[in-house]
Amino acid sequence: MIGESIHTNRNLVTALTIVVNFRTSAAKFLEDLQPFFDKISKLRKSISLMNPLGHEKIRIAVLDSGVDDTDSMIRPAINRGRINASKSKNFVGQPHEWRQDSYGHGTHVTRLLLKTAPAAEIYVGKICTGKMINDDCLPGIAQVGGALSCDTNTPNVAFES
Repeated sequence: MIGESIHTNRNLVTALTIVVNFRTSAAKFLEDLQPFFDKISKLRKSISLMNPLGHEKIRIAVLDSGVDDTDSMIRPAINRGRINASKSKNFVGQPHEWRQDSYGHGTHVTRLLLKTAPAAEIYVGKICTGKMINDDCLPGIAQVGGALSCDTNTPNVAFES
C-alpha cells in the first residue's frame, strides 16, 4: 500500500510538472513574440490612418479545448464581443462549458489571435477536453460545420503533435 501511494504521488508530481512546464513554455513563447506584437500594433495604427472607414470583421473559429473565461485577456474579450459568446459552443459536453479549458491549449491559441488579429471576431468551438481527441468526441465534432453558424472566414484547428 505504501508502494502504491509513492507511485501515485510520483505520477501526480510528474503530471503537475508537465502542466507547469507547458504553461511556462507557452508564456515564454508569447513573451518572445512581443516584438512581433508591437510591430503588428504599429502597422495596425498606420493602416487605420490610411483607411479611416475601417474594414469588415474577420471571423475565426477556434476548434480546440475551449477557453478559460477567468483568464485576464479572455474575459474582457468575451465581455466586449471580440469572442462571440452567443455563437460559441461546446461539442463535447454541456453548452456553457466552452468557457472552461482544462487543458489550456485553446486559451493560448485564442490569446494569440486576440493579440495578432485585432479586427477578428472569434468563435470558440470546444471539440476536446485534453491533448487527444477520443472516440467519445467524434459525434459532437461531426456537428461543427453547421452548428457554429458564424460564417467564418478562417477555421482554426490546433493540435499538438
